[in-house]
Amino acid sequence: MPESYADCLRALNSLQSNSDAIKAWIDTRRIDLEATLAKGMVTYVNRLNIDLSKMSIIHVAGTKGKGSTCAFTESIIRKNGYKTGLFTSPHLVSVRERIRINGEPVSQEDFARYFWKVWHELDASKTEEQPNMPGYFSFLTLLALKVFSEEQLDCVVLEVGIGGRTDATNVVPFPLVTGVTSLGFDHQNVLGNTLLEIAFEKSGIFKRGVPAVTSPQPEDALETLKKRAVELIREEPFKQLHVIDSSPLLEEIDLGLPGKHQKYNASMALALSKIWMKRTKGEDLQWREFQLERGDLTPQTLEGLATVDWPGRGQKIRVSEDIMLYMDGAHTGESMQACVEWFFDVEVKDKEGINVLVFNCGNTRSPTTLLQPIIDYHLTHPHQKRFDHGIVSTNESCKQHVLFKLYNPNQASWYDTIAEEWRRVKGDLLPEPTVTPDIPTTVARLRDISEKNPGKKVRVLVAGSLYLVGGFLEVVKNHCPDDLSQ
Repeated sequence: MPESYADCLRALNSLQSNSDAIKAWIDTRRIDLEATLAKGMVTYVNRLNIDLSKMSIIHVAGTKGKGSTCAFTESIIRKNGYKTGLFTSPHLVSVRERIRINGEPVSQEDFARYFWKVWHELDASKTEEQPNMPGYFSFLTLLALKVFSEEQLDCVVLEVGIGGRTDATNVVPFPLVTGVTSLGFDHQNVLGNTLLEIAFEKSGIFKRGVPAVTSPQPEDALETLKKRAVELIREEPFKQLHVIDSSPLLEEIDLGLPGKHQKYNASMALALSKIWMKRTKGEDLQWREFQLERGDLTPQTLEGLATVDWPGRGQKIRVSEDIMLYMDGAHTGESMQACVEWFFDVEVKDKEGINVLVFNCGNTRSPTTLLQPIIDYHLTHPHQKRFDHGIVSTNESCKQHVLFKLYNPNQASWYDTIAEEWRRVKGDLLPEPTVTPDIPTTVARLRDISEKNPGKKVRVLVAGSLYLVGGFLEVVKNHCPDDLSQ
């Protein structure tokens, strides 16, 4: 088999699960309430000779803000002089974004080299119990662990994919610290329909004798997390779960990610990095009285908070002199609320200019749930300028992408369903939506709006889907991602 970077991407994409396989996995894991690891991951790790005991890991689960928290944490620790690895999902443009060394995605050459090393080692060690390659996300998790184990890192920050208890990343036996960011409703078909069920799944990353922290949670979810901490962590004093609220220390601090909600994520990152550095140095955590202190904000830590780079979350990109994109991959009701407040309260305070909403969401999500926070915002802020134009855009960016079918305006699609729900709930608080077949067409529409309103600023909120944001990054930065190159 050829072993170029393009070849490894084709091989990787062959591991994506079909709907029947996904349903079978969901049914199995929902029944097996005592499972603590994704099936087979320990065996895969052993087959690859990855020694997890030599890796110094921070493990983070949650519904909202876990990616941002991981990015803040990695940046803080790196600026304090440590060599870092970061594993996150999903990617926006290139799959290499998921695996970072010292804040930078691994190169195409290194990605391909490690990919084929893992591929061949697994292929050569097949067993009756594991005759096939792992699935897409599991393979990427194994690939990341292989990269990190061989790059001799000081610290690895792992973001959970979905849930925690049976997630592929939960193969890690002894992290130095675990954290759970804000919980909400997402992936209910996998995690359950109540916050208690979701909290149970997220808390599955807690490990015996390993300190754990959580963002503020609804009372019932917090009680579940605390109960699970006692059951899983077991040992004094760490079975006491600490709640890390938004720290007053950050009120006057400039963060690299905008929005009031990022104060909570940055506070969690401060706690995680503080615990990791103290445990790494062998210093006493004084766990029962653990709290963030002004002395924790060293120049290096402040630099980490200020320079964190996390594309697609509160990101601004100028398309032209008069068109500015405000992009956020918010895809839950709560994160959309934070996104809308960031857009109107922080970025677009005046009534001048033209406001445009570009939106879509995955077909497992409710468009109404994601649009409702915008409607609620305008009900409570009647004097704030509303959106003048609304666009439901597909994620299409590079038309040679073999995984997507182009939007056909003559055939009903999910995007038409989004537009129908938009019309049903909009009242007079949202504009009439139009559907565009791809992102280049959407950008052309934005330029047309600008040309018809000379001298006015066009402020465009792109939200609802990380894939939509990723598509905009591809198009607006005027390049096709390396993942799609022919």
